[in-house]
Amino acid sequence: MTPYRPLEDISIADAAFEVIGKDLNEIFRDAALATFSEMVDIFAVGSSETREIKVEGEKLDDLLFKWLEQLIYLKDAEYLWFGKFDVNIQQKGKKYVLEATAYGEKITQDPKKMRTDVKAITRHMLKVEQFTFDDVEKKVRKGWRAIFVLDI
Repeated sequence: MTPYRPLEDISIADAAFEVIGKDLNEIFRDAALATFSEMVDIFAVGSSETREIKVEGEKLDDLLFKWLEQLIYLKDAEYLWFGKFDVNIQQKGKKYVLEATAYGEKITQDPKKMRTDVKAITRHMLKVEQFTFDDVEKKVRKGWRAIFVLDI
């Protein structure tokens, strides 16, 4: 089971996802995985290339936008796919700071790996929020949810 799920019927030219997790680090990592799973078989992506990434935002929605925007930029500018992410988010004053390491490899024309190209993240429906939910054991837990749309 993947830690994210596609949201159907948002738009023909877009891919939308919902990510649910126990903390911000988890949902931002899984949002990156969802983004690259749209482009490539992430389980087939190696880790010969690493990139250190740092983005800041006053709101969590902005932080998610900047995070995915930076990853898509690296895909386009440096021809990289990523399949693994270590993410650390901290609140510093009024800002959220995300520092991460992305692991991947140079893009190849391997048809077994390639899927579709993601052009950008959009602000349409973009949301990061904390919520409570009942798990399978009927215990109330707190978690985080992100919803985002990618232009493909």
